[in-house]
Amino acid sequence: GGETKLRAAEGGGTYVTDGGNQILDWALGPIADPDALAARLARLVGVVAHGLFVGFSPTIVVGGARL
Repeated sequence: GGETKLRAAEGGGTYVTDGGNQILDWALGPIADPDALAARLARLVGVVAHGLFVGFSPTIVVGGARL
């Protein structure tokens, strides 16, 4: 499901990484089981990385200038 599209480059055309790969953006909406999806994507031939940050701490620390 969801909607896929190749990532566009600034100035037109398709974005290409330093390694010569294209990036496919996939809009799914809420993911019921991100761990299972990450494992399934990691097993696909041709998938270099998936961008799902599973297994990381749920705490976020944000810093900024003191006032």
